[in-house]
Amino acid sequence: MCRKLCLLLLILGTACVTAPGGRGSEAAADAMLDSGEFASAETAYSELVAAGPDDPRRADWLVGRGLALLGLGRFDEALASSSLASAAAVDERQRSRSRLLEAMAESASGNPQRCARALSEADPESLGPDEADRAEALASTSTSSLSTPELRAMRDSGWLEPWVLLELSTRYASEGDADRSALCISELDRLYPGFRERHGGPGPDIEGPDAAYIALLLPLTGDGSAYAWQIRKGVELAFQRSADLYAGLPELSVRDTGGSDSELLRLAEGLGNDPNCVAVLGPMTTDQVLFISGTAASEKLPFLSPSATSAEVDEAGEFVHRLAPAASDEAVAMAEYAVQEAGCRRLAILHSYTSGSVAQAEQFEATIEDLGATVVSTRGFNTDDTDFRSQITSIRAAGADGIFLPVSAYEAIQIAPQLKFYSVDLPIFGTSGWDNELVTRMGGDTVEGAVFTCSFGASSLYPPTARFVFHYRRANGEDPSLLAAQGYDAASLLLSAWSDGCTTRDALEARLDRSGVLSGAAGRSTVGARTDVRSSYPMVTITDGEIVGLE
Repeated sequence: MCRKLCLLLLILGTACVTAPGGRGSEAAADAMLDSGEFASAETAYSELVAAGPDDPRRADWLVGRGLALLGLGRFDEALASSSLASAAAVDERQRSRSRLLEAMAESASGNPQRCARALSEADPESLGPDEADRAEALASTSTSSLSTPELRAMRDSGWLEPWVLLELSTRYASEGDADRSALCISELDRLYPGFRERHGGPGPDIEGPDAAYIALLLPLTGDGSAYAWQIRKGVELAFQRSADLYAGLPELSVRDTGGSDSELLRLAEGLGNDPNCVAVLGPMTTDQVLFISGTAASEKLPFLSPSATSAEVDEAGEFVHRLAPAASDEAVAMAEYAVQEAGCRRLAILHSYTSGSVAQAEQFEATIEDLGATVVSTRGFNTDDTDFRSQITSIRAAGADGIFLPVSAYEAIQIAPQLKFYSVDLPIFGTSGWDNELVTRMGGDTVEGAVFTCSFGASSLYPPTARFVFHYRRANGEDPSLLAAQGYDAASLLLSAWSDGCTTRDALEARLDRSGVLSGAAGRSTVGARTDVRSSYPMVTITDGEIVGLE
């Protein structure tokens, strides 16, 4: 669904209509929008709007500007433009176009309820053929994201009603409620003959799911939905990617709690009673996990939350778990590596006079001393310094056997060449400030062999994160969040266990209980707050100009 929405955002620009006799600048703005030049198109439409406050084409220009803003990811401004377009509309075509723009902006912002309401106020027959097709595509994606109570409330929603009935029938069928699904199909066929044949849906002989599946249980509407959608995108990508690697995987079944505790409990109990459900990804928060912990235990159904943060989950009993990125300071992890793995005993520190760099230097030094090693030289520099001769010569004179640089990538590529120039050939240890392609692109052989920590980010050099970001961008047309990465990792953990033969609830529970450290898209994580000395931050080294993970 997410990929459909991204494609919808990219191609809807072609729906911009140029009024007969339109100005050359209007045609130019339309052409910019069609070709994806969103910034230029936004400027051109804004100029048209400013120049023609009373022009009857003003609503179309405002819609064009809104589409350009959507392409730029400025969803709130696109929504404002749709409101202005609606106020300026002079006929039903313009009013429907403004409502379609509003629906797109709400959907892109993670508000499927508002999207559906806006769509219900549009008239597809007043739109152009391409726009009408796209409105129907958005109707399908938005209704699939509503909670079941919200769908029921939209039964009398004009042209959206067949989409509502189709989604209800599909949802009831996936939950094994064949009778209710059949009733919806019957009503759909009676009121809208031929609709199901054109748009798909369950057949007349409806049965519950007959294959194993993993459920995703999140508040995709209501409170927390914006965060839930980030997790969902990561989970869906994991299933897509795993399908290319393993055969016979369970399906993913998405369930929306609507932000309601009662709906959460109802769905959890339903999943527990369905023998085909082998595990659940979710719920989202600690309170929600604790709320269903009794159901998880009584039904012996493993629940793995990608995002619950409290250690209370670890104490809540069997069958409830959380994916927990460890959170000790990266300077501690780096000090442990320098002494215990690299064998350094006399360390030097070169830091900037910024609060973050100073704090990391102090924690590094404290950990080094706790480990029985020594910091023989600590030097600082101002952020606008470019000549580090005095600091480097002092470090060389101290007889250090390793150097810690808690600095930014830009500072690292200035310091590393000067270390080499002044013949200071020491192992270099850095922090996540180094985690940028600028280091390998500009550092050359002066950063060869450097070891540094990585934290999650779209530009991270950590190989599992970099691979995830690449595939996420390709699938969704945007950068992922940490929640998306955690959703990806949690789903990948269950799917990997399944591929190893853990195909029952008990087997998956046993695997979760004995899981070690997961090196994934979000870094290194554990199932629950388990001790792992260097799990808080993944580490990489530069070898032959390439980033290689240290495990």
